[in-house]
Amino acid sequence: MSLYNYPRKILLLLSLYLTLGSAQISELEMAKIKVYCNEDLPYGQPTPIVITLETLPVKNSITLHLSTPSYLLAYLEVGSKVQREMPPKFERTSSISGNLSTLGIKTKMKPAYDSGYLAHFMAIFWSISDKLLTLIGRVSSLPWTYKVTDSIRINVTPTKPCVPQITLQKCSDPVKPKKVLITRNYIIKTKFLDTCNLTIKTVFHWRLTDVIGLTQFSTYFTSSPLLPIKEYSLGFPPSYEMWRNLVVLTIEGQVDDYTFAARCYLKVIMGGVEAVITGGSSRRAQSNQILWLNGSLSKDLSKTSTDIQFSSYRWSCHSFDDKDNPVCRRSISKEAVFSIPEFSFKTDCRYIFTLKVSRDDDPKVTSKKFQAITMTDSEVLDITIECIWNCRMDLISPRSDVHLRAKCTNCFGKNLKYKWYVGGKIPLTSKELAVYIGSASNKTQIKLVVSAADGSYGRNVRTLISNPGPSQGKCFVSPTEGQEALTPFIPCCQNFYTLNNPIEYWYYAGPVLLDSCFDCSCEVHLPITKYIKVLVCDVVLVCRPSWIRVNVTALNNTPVHPPIDLWNYITNAPHNILNLPEEGLFLRYFQTIQSMANRVSEVDSAIVLLSCLKGYTSYSRESLGKLANLTLTLANRLQPFNLKKQAVLTYVVRKINNNFQEILENDNIRSVLAEQPLINTTRACLKVYEIMKTLSKLTPPPPTPIYHKYRRARLAGKLEQKLIDNLAIEIKKLNVASMSFEWLNWLKTTWETDRLHSYLGYARSRDVRMEFDDHDVVIQNFHPSISLSVNCLLGVPNDSFHIHTDDGYQTVYFTPELLEQFWYSDDIPLCIKIISVKRRLKWWYPTERMPSFVLLSVRIYQLNDSFKHEIDLKRSTLSFRQVLPEIIEFEALVDEPLRKIVKKGPDRELREEGHLSHTDDQAGIYVNFMKKVTLKNLKDVRIYRTLLDKHTMLAVHFISTTHPLQVMLSLEKQPLFSQLSKSSCFIPISKKCKVVLLRNKCPQAMRAYVAIQVVQNSSSGAKTRARDVKFDFAFQLRFCEDWIYSMPPDKQHWSDLNCIPGMEKDVKMGLYCSCKMLGTYTAFTYFIPPVWIPVNPFLEIKPNYILIASYLLILIALVAWIIWIIDNRNHLPNKAVFHRLVEVDDEALKSRKVHDFWVLIKTGGRINAETTASIYITFQSRYGHRIKMTQDPEHIRFQRNTTNTLWLKSRDIRIPTKLFVSHDNHGRFPSWFLRRIEVNDIQTGQSQVFIARRWITRNHGIFLQSDLIFNRGDYRYIGTWRLRFKVLFEMMWSNWSLWHPITANWRDTNYYPNISRAKRVCIFVSKILVTFTICVCYFGLTTKQSLQLIRSQIIALEDIMKLSLICGLVDTILQISMERIIRSFG
Repeated sequence: MSLYNYPRKILLLLSLYLTLGSAQISELEMAKIKVYCNEDLPYGQPTPIVITLETLPVKNSITLHLSTPSYLLAYLEVGSKVQREMPPKFERTSSISGNLSTLGIKTKMKPAYDSGYLAHFMAIFWSISDKLLTLIGRVSSLPWTYKVTDSIRINVTPTKPCVPQITLQKCSDPVKPKKVLITRNYIIKTKFLDTCNLTIKTVFHWRLTDVIGLTQFSTYFTSSPLLPIKEYSLGFPPSYEMWRNLVVLTIEGQVDDYTFAARCYLKVIMGGVEAVITGGSSRRAQSNQILWLNGSLSKDLSKTSTDIQFSSYRWSCHSFDDKDNPVCRRSISKEAVFSIPEFSFKTDCRYIFTLKVSRDDDPKVTSKKFQAITMTDSEVLDITIECIWNCRMDLISPRSDVHLRAKCTNCFGKNLKYKWYVGGKIPLTSKELAVYIGSASNKTQIKLVVSAADGSYGRNVRTLISNPGPSQGKCFVSPTEGQEALTPFIPCCQNFYTLNNPIEYWYYAGPVLLDSCFDCSCEVHLPITKYIKVLVCDVVLVCRPSWIRVNVTALNNTPVHPPIDLWNYITNAPHNILNLPEEGLFLRYFQTIQSMANRVSEVDSAIVLLSCLKGYTSYSRESLGKLANLTLTLANRLQPFNLKKQAVLTYVVRKINNNFQEILENDNIRSVLAEQPLINTTRACLKVYEIMKTLSKLTPPPPTPIYHKYRRARLAGKLEQKLIDNLAIEIKKLNVASMSFEWLNWLKTTWETDRLHSYLGYARSRDVRMEFDDHDVVIQNFHPSISLSVNCLLGVPNDSFHIHTDDGYQTVYFTPELLEQFWYSDDIPLCIKIISVKRRLKWWYPTERMPSFVLLSVRIYQLNDSFKHEIDLKRSTLSFRQVLPEIIEFEALVDEPLRKIVKKGPDRELREEGHLSHTDDQAGIYVNFMKKVTLKNLKDVRIYRTLLDKHTMLAVHFISTTHPLQVMLSLEKQPLFSQLSKSSCFIPISKKCKVVLLRNKCPQAMRAYVAIQVVQNSSSGAKTRARDVKFDFAFQLRFCEDWIYSMPPDKQHWSDLNCIPGMEKDVKMGLYCSCKMLGTYTAFTYFIPPVWIPVNPFLEIKPNYILIASYLLILIALVAWIIWIIDNRNHLPNKAVFHRLVEVDDEALKSRKVHDFWVLIKTGGRINAETTASIYITFQSRYGHRIKMTQDPEHIRFQRNTTNTLWLKSRDIRIPTKLFVSHDNHGRFPSWFLRRIEVNDIQTGQSQVFIARRWITRNHGIFLQSDLIFNRGDYRYIGTWRLRFKVLFEMMWSNWSLWHPITANWRDTNYYPNISRAKRVCIFVSKILVTFTICVCYFGLTTKQSLQLIRSQIIALEDIMKLSLICGLVDTILQISMERIIRSFG
């Protein structure tokens, strides 16, 4: 065909188009559309509206659009080509004026035509700012080429002088409805234009209807003028095609008799549909098995995954290899999943199945998918490649990784091997594939081969198409110049093209997201910058960057210091930041705060600035990035850190976490947060998390019980705000002002850090990493803190003075006498160096007692500070007062920043350390040591004790009492009832804390006693029932200590020998200490539990008849026993053996006289010294006489500590002589320990003593000879005095100690011969009775005082020593006297 005819055909077609358009426009003009209503319209009441046409279009249709700036009254299509009539219905009338009069509509001008078509309906107007009602008519086929309008001036008149006026931001214009994605969550925000000075607290009623409010889809009720719209909640089938995806959201509220309402017009952007056939575009299948085709994964992207996606799935089949197969045909099935019987298809033939799906309520939206199946005889694995990331609809972003996963539907536990082939590279063998596709080609084919151990295999191929994102188009902004945070900039992007509509525009200032929209409706407020960055993104978030040049100048005269000026700036006009959220200016609100944060360098100013955030709850994905950027800015500006600055960051991070919680609960945005538009927000949150994690590690943790509760909850995944609040309450109850602020900081910082960590789980799963730069914050350890002050004097002052440390923890007092000790020269100034240290203690320090938490070091020197060890103060003392500043929670600072941050004077009230007020209910950290006492009787007495260390003080805090109390404190000795009654220490009825002090100035620990009773002469106490007598108290110990430098380094320690607490009842102004040593000090308090001593003041002294009767019975029994023992045991044991030696036939001996010999054989006292054998004694003489002393082995006479007597008559034996002693080795224990043998010649009066002290064992006798020969009247000591004393003591102990007089055998000597058992018992009983009598006389009669002492302690050591001395002396005299009497008088 010749090209010559083309211009003619083009001109012909153009002429035909213009002719048809002219005909349609002619019908629009001939219709003469008109609108009628009253000029004054009632507020909030139905009012009639009329639309008229002179003629109805015959050949075409006309679109009518009737609206005010905030209210769409009608939107319809009329004409002969309209298949379904839309409301309002047009009816033929011959008198339009008559109908208007009937409806009560008064017009200033007569209708242009009286015969025609009329449609009327009722409308309700809520906006008094609407002044113009406009009717627009267009030709439906040419909507943007020509229009006809008709307008009426209106005046909405309320019935009251003032009615509240509201509007819904960015969606109140019905001509330009707000575009929203159905897959996103949105928060509809209400702005009050006029509140009429009313407090708006009501329930807001929201209605979601079609575009003109005829059909209601859903309704909501909220307590705030904010409505979160969840994803997929705006998809409703339209009544008419023109109204498709157009909805209106109406809010209504009522306060008192005032009713208000507003409308929000939304254009819902629906998602597409995607047909999916499991197995990919081609696969293999076994001909001898059932063939399954699965299209259930097909998606309607406008529905949730739990909804039914499609009502019908249209399957069809065709084959070029098997054309006549009856199974492979058109419309083979309408189910999502169906099967084809085995052997339905031929082997080695290829069959192509087609799946077509369309949206149920919009058949125009369709998707089609093909799958080619090749039949085979071998076993085939059914393999599917699933999309995990960046592959939806087989489209990939070239700037992100692709994540795929293999799935086998018929493997059933087989051992599988995977091989992925991407662009011909070496295959990857994992089940999942994560790969960055950097190919220059538009398409990338990914092949998967899966093989099993039994030889079966399967394969699948997926072709991914690169999505370049939007292209062409341009962006601009209006205006191009402005001021930081104040000027509203309106960026706009147009004419961008993409295959994946809709296009969304994301606007940034640097890395911070400002806002996003689908059109040119965004209004942003900028920091100081030269460019606005724009990301133009399609529906799968593949983006193209663009930049718009702007010129933003800095804010002028922005006061950030002092805080009072900043407070006035943010609360007063024209820069009232607090009112910006109410006006809907959220972007200006955040940008103003951010701009001021860029200038803040003091923490108090930051607190004032953050007070603007306390009421902000309109969280969104845009506010998340702004809060993260604000946190990073403050972290950078507030360096170096301290606990107060840490609390500032924790407060902002709490806002970030609340933002996360809000958007994750109301928006399915986790996957979007890791995409390109919000990746910088995620990275900023990761930086914030690292900062908070470092701060949490640097902060001292709370006591172990609280820490373990938190840790267990975190490990169990049960961390929640309720637990954190309970732990915070526990920390506040500990009453440790020095550490509570740090512990609360740790708790809040760690909790918010863990919350942020849980919300950032999506970033870890996507391996999103931070991008570091030179401006990132580096947190350094802000523990310990040291305050140093040096003051030099040119002379000794005349009066005492004091010095405050800069940290406010210490006040040191100096006297002239103290300084004179260090004044050596008048030419050199005297310098005083004071160092105050607050440091973080290690975990092994007990929390109840931290002696080195706050330290004070004082140095006094001239010329050089050469301090090496503590210095004794000779004529003076050094005093100091340790205080802790008031602790204010950060929430209180934010709520009332100006009142809290204003610094007070030096005499400001400080919090008492360890002090209990009437509002406190706990004393102690781990255990509540507060004692709550209820007395059962007005005369009851309570006594408590504790151990008071040396140089310490006991402070008894009486928290409250219902009766006046009488109190007595004492050291070492328990107070008596009589002493307590005389005490002058009284506690009045009060609910305020009263303190009683007791100081131990002794160098050793002593017991401290506290006795309490109700004042007996109290009239109020007498009128009150006893069960109402209640009081609460707690024991507090106060310590002042100094560090001993003079010891070796490994033995240096804290000592309380040189410092003592001051006698001050209240420590609100700090703990006062006086020291006699110059060095390093500390002071602290802690609570201890009181130990209750049970006492009974109501006991009466009564005779104990049972005890008296018992004593009498014992006495009678003793007398009876003594009588019996005298009758039966009052004879001495007979151990004498008489032996007359046989006379030998010797003439020489016959002339000699017969001598009597008294031989005493003494057995030793060693263990097993007795013997069962018979004893042989051989005397040295001419004939060698051998004497045998026979004994029964069962009744032995040679026992331990006994003396056996042998009486001999002999002419041959004379003194001196020699002995040989042995035994016959009979019995069970024949060995015998012989102590000595005494041979006495009665006629001559001579005695010979043989000292043996040896064992006589089996078959071994002993030979004895001795020079110890005594004549009658001789007195000589044998052995040393030590030996004699030992023998005598042993004898006395064996005879008279303990119960030996009753049970033990007598051990006698020449001086102390044997005494009968009965006499020994008499002496023993007499000694016991005398001892008992002495004890009774010593303690005297029982009194109440003695009764209290006996029941309060064991017998004192002093009493024991006295009684032992007296009783021992009396018993000894009694024993000696009675023994002599017995020996003398028998």
